[in-house]
Amino acid sequence: MHKQYGFTIVEVLVVVLVLAILMTVGGLAWRTAREDAINNESKTELLTIQNAVEEYYSQNGEYPWPASCSKYSSATNRTCDAGELNPLLVPKYLKELPTDWRGKHYEYTVNKSPDNRYGLLMYRANGTKCRVGKGILAMWWNTPAPAAENCDF
Repeated sequence: MHKQYGFTIVEVLVVVLVLAILMTVGGLAWRTAREDAINNESKTELLTIQNAVEEYYSQNGEYPWPASCSKYSSATNRTCDAGELNPLLVPKYLKELPTDWRGKHYEYTVNKSPDNRYGLLMYRANGTKCRVGKGILAMWWNTPAPAAENCDF
């Protein structure tokens, strides 16, 4: 009897199928781990900014009020997303103003009337938004969808 060498087509297909399943599971695990790492780093940076804003408030009696803001400025409201907090918080309260995983500044909204309110907005790796702050108004960051939810930390 003649001995044949090599693999049958069924054996090759089984190996390819097993490899495809392993790559899919590994890719999903990698994506989840990457999103978790991005979210954790963003949360840490957001809390760092929040602590600096609260420290500014404790020393000045009001939340940081940038001279002007790139998104919106009025007599009682400001929304900034281009690093306008930098001259107010660096270097006294922060070593440097962090940027998020996309390389953009965290969005800061402050309201002076009738009482001091502020909020910071974070984009999660999956595209959803969350916010932290004091007295956040419902109208802040509700457009475009999805609406911003309170951060879970």
